[in-house]
Amino acid sequence: MRRLALAALLVVTACGQAADPTSTTSSVAPTSTVSPVTTAPLYEQTSCPNAPPRPWSTLCRAHELILAHHVDAPESSALAAAAVAGVRRTSASAADSAVPAPSTVRCVVPDATFQPVCEAIAERHHSDGLPVDALVEGAVQGMFRLGLDPFSAYLAPDFADRLDELGSGFVYSLGLVVGARDSTGAACGPVSETCWLTVLAVFDFGPAERAGVVTGDVIAAVDEIPTLGLAEAEVVAALHGDAGESTSITLTRTTGPTLKVLTHEDIRFEPAEFMMVTSTIAYLRLNDFSQAAAQAVGQVLGLAEVEAASGLVLDLRDNPGGLVLSAQAVASQFLESGIVLTEQTRTGAFDLPVIEGGLAPPGLDVIVLTNSGTASAAEVVAAALQAAGRAIVVGEPTFGKNLVQQVFSAPRGGEFRISVARWTGPTGIDVGVTGLQPDLVVDDVRTEEADPVLAAALELLGF
Repeated sequence: MRRLALAALLVVTACGQAADPTSTTSSVAPTSTVSPVTTAPLYEQTSCPNAPPRPWSTLCRAHELILAHHVDAPESSALAAAAVAGVRRTSASAADSAVPAPSTVRCVVPDATFQPVCEAIAERHHSDGLPVDALVEGAVQGMFRLGLDPFSAYLAPDFADRLDELGSGFVYSLGLVVGARDSTGAACGPVSETCWLTVLAVFDFGPAERAGVVTGDVIAAVDEIPTLGLAEAEVVAALHGDAGESTSITLTRTTGPTLKVLTHEDIRFEPAEFMMVTSTIAYLRLNDFSQAAAQAVGQVLGLAEVEAASGLVLDLRDNPGGLVLSAQAVASQFLESGIVLTEQTRTGAFDLPVIEGGLAPPGLDVIVLTNSGTASAAEVVAAALQAAGRAIVVGEPTFGKNLVQQVFSAPRGGEFRISVARWTGPTGIDVGVTGLQPDLVVDDVRTEEADPVLAAALELLGF
């Protein structure tokens, strides 16, 4: 079943270019690409009704939600061009010998700018024998992979239930964090020759570490399915699996491709890890920003030894983020007033204020640790504490994810993950370009014997 599900990822992987939406007719006669025995028009075009038939309902719903909610308000014509490119990239492996003789395609589209999508689907259906369902799926994937930001994604039904609530690059069962990055370390997508699905973190004692996977490895294939052309969320979903199930990943290294076979485990990360470094210095690491993260932080701050401490190290390195409301709650534990962040949506800007009742003692010195894997909600907290003068940030510049996604249900059980807002810190700082800059820059080059970022933080606290 896993193999069948992963095969769906091949729908949009072959190279192709988008067509210009110039034609306005609703029915096209056979062209030179059509088999000589075909006499029916290539397609007949109608607009999306209230309940469009399968498979067009997914395309119609995606178009509706993107135009209504995406923070950048893309033009319908741009989405159509991306959809055409998606159709042309649909792999020939989607061909089905059971497909009946090509006939007129009943094409249902949102508006006239999508006529080239009808043309592209009809042409590939007639010339390559590809089923219309697969071609429409390719069009939808093209809209998300090629027409929107790197964090928006369409997850087909086989993959929608594989991502957790965080929608991040965490693959708990393999002990991995992955993300699409270019040569500068910036977020990108879809995966291409200049945008690689990269291993951002490997957790101690997990399947990935035992198999020799290291930070910086590039994942070229999952279960022999190339990652080229896929959105980050799709690859992350493909990497997920149940305990006992095996997943093979092909890594590209200077020594050549390396195949690793990993067995998923029932690994459960605590949202927070705590220890007292000395009798006066506490260490708190947050692994994510799930719903339980804020509660876990509150429990630590309520401990008698922390209440008596003079300093706290808050380690947000390799934390891929998660829920914005969790970030608001965590930051509020250290702040007395003000705002945590501002979100800019299509309808305007609104502030998320500090929630009263934070448990961190006002006199507690706080050091926040960051690196290039500190992303999204983790950046929200670091930026809020830095802007308020509540913490010194030590380490590397953060990842730079300033977009907030909302999950919408798709027909047949899929999911649309659409970037609906951008956030800025309390002073208006936007981390989306260069990430959050630390107050003290220290390269995060940890070894078994040394952790220079943590050492620098402890020195600031008088250790």
